[in-house]
Amino acid sequence: MFSPGLDLDHLLEKAEREEKLSPAELLFLLELEKPEQLNRLFERACTLRNRYFGKKVFLYSFIYFSTYCRNDCTFCYYRRSNSHPRRYRKTETEVLEAARSMAGSGVHLVDLTMGEDPYYFQRHGFEPLVDLVKKSRKRPLFR
Repeated sequence: MFSPGLDLDHLLEKAEREEKLSPAELLFLLELEKPEQLNRLFERACTLRNRYFGKKVFLYSFIYFSTYCRNDCTFCYYRRSNSHPRRYRKTETEVLEAARSMAGSGVHLVDLTMGEDPYYFQRHGFEPLVDLVKKSRKRPLFR
């Protein structure tokens, strides 16, 4: 692989200084194949990760609060035309209780997830969703 004008040392230094990498520079890094180059890239990534996060593990989870969707994406189990999944909409109380339970078990980030549920998009607008997100972020839910 040859990318004129791109140099691994330069890009590693740029990352160390927290300078934004261009799409061409990111592609260059993603296409690295030589073990020596990959090891240097991974070592720098570990150094930067440790600088900001240490050796901590962050837990992530999600709450599917609606399985209805107006779209028909072929990759998605909850697509409109799939008649197999059980469809549901969780209430605000159910969502907040689930988030509280996850936070209490040590989860650091909870993703509130749903498809494009016509109930929200056509009947109620975005305000109930915005309110739900605001309530789910309030303490003592997450510390």
